[in-house]
Amino acid sequence: SLAQTLSVPTYWVRMPATLSGAAGMHRFVWDLHEAPLQSSTYGYPISAVPHDTPREPAGPIVPPGRYTVRLRAGGKTLNASLKVVMDSRVTTPAAGLLRQYEIAGHLAGLMNENFDAQGEARGLDRQLEALSKQASGRVAEAVAALRKKVSVLSDRREESSPAADELTFAHAYGELGEVYGGVGSADTAPTAT
Repeated sequence: SLAQTLSVPTYWVRMPATLSGAAGMHRFVWDLHEAPLQSSTYGYPISAVPHDTPREPAGPIVPPGRYTVRLRAGGKTLNASLKVVMDSRVTTPAAGLLRQYEIAGHLAGLMNENFDAQGEARGLDRQLEALSKQASGRVAEAVAALRKKVSVLSDRREESSPAADELTFAHAYGELGEVYGGVGSADTAPTAT
């Protein structure tokens, strides 16, 4: 159940919003984020709002500009223009916000690629495990050596956990996530660092 897999109270969770298919007017609120990042673990910020705490990591926040909302229903497609404007209290120039968005988008792409690579490594590990049961001699040794390398990368070793500085997919994802969080933590242009 959902309650057994969460590390926070269930009343924190924002349930996914879907538009009703029933006739009539319906309201949908866009949180101004692109699609959520792929991740094997999700969390919830401590700044919880009852029944409306978003799951993280969320996708990059879109910069101010014009967007198109597209509704497909009943074999028809309707488009409408939408303008996202910056909070008037924020003084960051548009170029700085665009740069922030570009960097966040690049990092999000790297994190999604890392997630996909983790899945490929797990798949390769399963294939090598099956092959190791059939192989013998030098082939078995080569399969075992390759499986050990794949296990280190995918952080799925049976022995001890990796060293803090050892490069695994999970470690790289975490490092990327730290930078991604920093880039999106304020409405300001990223620093040179």
